[in-house]
Amino acid sequence: MRKTSILFVLTFLSLSVLLTSCATGSGNAVKVKSSQKKKAHSETNLNNEETEKGDVEIVEYPKAPDVQLSNILSSMTSSPQSASSADAYIHEHPEEYYELLKLVKESPMEIEEEYKRYEGSLEGKLIEKAREEIKENDLFLYVIAHGIIVKTDGSEKRELSEKEVKDVTRAFTVMKYCPHRNETIVNPISHLLMSSYDKPENIDISATIRYMGNTVLKDDKEDAEKLGEKYKDFADSAKFEELKKFENFPFKDAEKLSDVPVPIKEVFFEDVDDLLFNYMGTSLDELSGVGMEEAFYIEKYGSFFNYTSDFGMADFIANSGTIDGDTLTLYSDYATLVLKKARDMDRWYIISHMSNSREE
Repeated sequence: MRKTSILFVLTFLSLSVLLTSCATGSGNAVKVKSSQKKKAHSETNLNNEETEKGDVEIVEYPKAPDVQLSNILSSMTSSPQSASSADAYIHEHPEEYYELLKLVKESPMEIEEEYKRYEGSLEGKLIEKAREEIKENDLFLYVIAHGIIVKTDGSEKRELSEKEVKDVTRAFTVMKYCPHRNETIVNPISHLLMSSYDKPENIDISATIRYMGNTVLKDDKEDAEKLGEKYKDFADSAKFEELKKFENFPFKDAEKLSDVPVPIKEVFFEDVDDLLFNYMGTSLDELSGVGMEEAFYIEKYGSFFNYTSDFGMADFIANSGTIDGDTLTLYSDYATLVLKKARDMDRWYIISHMSNSREE
């Protein structure tokens, strides 16, 4: 897979990602269990049945178009900004821009009237940008922290335009800027592009978690002894000893964590489950077990563990694509990525990522 670290700019078809502030001791594969609520919600979505609205985070504004517009624009321009261009603000506030696009499309006359008092200002430029985007595109695909949203023109199967393909590619870039944390972060979609799978259940979990996790295990044997009998098993040094019980763990001969040449990171169960749930409509307990033995899951900690010293995240360089009702298919030189819509929802899911070339 091709690796990159390019920041992307949101456009009307942009597939951009906004994060919230934003993410047992044996060698046998372990069957993990996620919450019943997530499991039920996931099964409902994949069966194309109605899903509870309470599970989807929705950004809501007052109904009056003028009040909505004021709130959205204020939210987009309130934070300090190094650049004053409309594109820069759109890049840093993709979720608010999504709301602006919807408002401009749904209430064009009201927005036209309101635009007069913003004309010439940065707020006015944001409105102008939204208007231009709506005129140029028939498909709008947007990824937020809790799922993928797609708005289409409802047409029959068609090829994506060159501009649409370019915008999709920008959305799959590995790194993005998160305004809430004021730093560059990893695009969560990249974790789901680390392996090839024909359906969500067959994703390689070890590849998925390879670059996840911010908690690095450290030597703390002395501290662990002070924790007492009840808590000492939860010290990092105790976790390391549990990892050495896996037959395929490569650092079994290391006496302590500082002897390991690469950092060992802990990846929490909930973070992985949330990633699968939000972008694929599935959960850990629904997976077939591909890569589980290499994911080093320890049940009593509720955590996976990985070890990497490099940074090899995946992107997706689309060169063409099609939209056909509730299915969006994207093609690159090395893989095909398919997203599908859940019934009666704006939410879409990644359902396959296959390393094969497009058939002509």
